[in-house]
Amino acid sequence: PDARLDANAKFIVRAFRCGHQFLGCRTGWRPATETGIVGFCCRFLSAAELSGRPSSSGVPAMRVATLSLMMAFLAVCPDQHRGDESPGLSPRWTTLLRVTPSSRQAQVLSDSSPLKRLRELQFTGPMPAHPFVLGNFAVDGEFGLVNGGLELVQGKNAAIRLVEQADQFELEGRIAMKDYGGWFLLLGWNEEFGNGYAVYNCTMKQSGSPWFITEMRGRNAVEDTNQELKQLEWRQFQDVKISVRDSQLTFKLGVQTVLDAESLPNYQPGAIIFGVYDTRYGPRPVHIQSLRIRGVTP
Repeated sequence: PDARLDANAKFIVRAFRCGHQFLGCRTGWRPATETGIVGFCCRFLSAAELSGRPSSSGVPAMRVATLSLMMAFLAVCPDQHRGDESPGLSPRWTTLLRVTPSSRQAQVLSDSSPLKRLRELQFTGPMPAHPFVLGNFAVDGEFGLVNGGLELVQGKNAAIRLVEQADQFELEGRIAMKDYGGWFLLLGWNEEFGNGYAVYNCTMKQSGSPWFITEMRGRNAVEDTNQELKQLEWRQFQDVKISVRDSQLTFKLGVQTVLDAESLPNYQPGAIIFGVYDTRYGPRPVHIQSLRIRGVTP
């Protein structure tokens, strides 16, 4: 290619990237998309036999036309998402975890597993000084595969990311809990800014097993948003069904409904994270046997 065509290609790449930033397309760069549009616009410029005569603004007229064409591409094309950063949810069920009986020796999750261990996660719940209610949380442990399921195998505060990006969804699983302690589920979690919603539960020896929901912003519970929902003790294996539709959360545990179309006024698409946290009795022993998820429409 001649030098003029190379210069045009560089101009187009710069214009395309600037257009992405202007339109708020911050989901990452896709070389395939860049190559396709650059090639098309280079052929367009070549066919037009760029004269090099500047426009009144000092920019070659055909470059102005090409930039307009570029912005049209960006305006009409849907957002492109890289699979490793913002995966969309299929309307078909996607298996996140299905474990067959194995040895009692703990095994780490493989890198190919949809579930991702989180080695760094910090936030402050609504009651930092309370011995049972969710407070200061910082990962110091991890989950692993043992006894045919996912369990806490190290530390007292651990979290695992179920999906990186979910909007409207249905999540189902078979999960057992026993003894005492605390666990939480983050929904619509923005890992950069620490925004989202937390559903959590703590089971105590004398004060029952209250469930709560609170909004999080800037990695802190938003004042006056913490709600106690009901008393419901989770024992042994239960079928769990969780859904978010039209920014409303429904949480079913077996035949019991913990949340029924609870409004989440500031809900945004984000990660789904499950974790356990330390209490006076330690973290809640949990055994996750299966998980699956699918995207839904409101």
